[in-house]
Amino acid sequence: MGWLATQAGNVVIPVINMKISGAVWALIFSVIATTIGFLEEDSLNKAHSYGIVMFALMMYVFDGLKTATPEMLAGVILPMIILIIVGVFGMGVLCFIISKVLKMPFLLAFATALTALYGFPPNAIITESVCTALSETSEEKEYLMSQMFPPMIVGGFTTVTITSVIIAGLFTNLL
Repeated sequence: MGWLATQAGNVVIPVINMKISGAVWALIFSVIATTIGFLEEDSLNKAHSYGIVMFALMMYVFDGLKTATPEMLAGVILPMIILIIVGVFGMGVLCFIISKVLKMPFLLAFATALTALYGFPPNAIITESVCTALSETSEEKEYLMSQMFPPMIVGGFTTVTITSVIIAGLFTNLL
């Protein structure tokens, strides 16, 4: 599956004239393979490797910060704060409208949209922690996870991975 996703990530899509990340293809292929029964559901938890995989993914995220300097961070702090405030307000307005159209709870729509701020894997870790904290029994946790985890994971991939690829492709074509 990983090899197939990597190969698909090297193909230029003619309609949009750009490549789609192998990570996005891996997500798409995995959902399809799990749906048709080719892959087992919840395999990371069954193999007791969920925690180590999340740790490894977080290290990959933090690796990108190794070249950041205090001066660099000081120069972007004010624009970043303004961007976050405007972005969260815009998300709130859009989520209110979308939640009515899709007939879903506003808070779930808003939480899903907020994954644009932190993406994957933090959204998986936060969602699991919230479900654990709110539940008293394993059945309650399983129910909460079944309701919250899928939209949060898809939201994280959609807002961060897919949108980043599309926006980067558009800017690349402009320059």
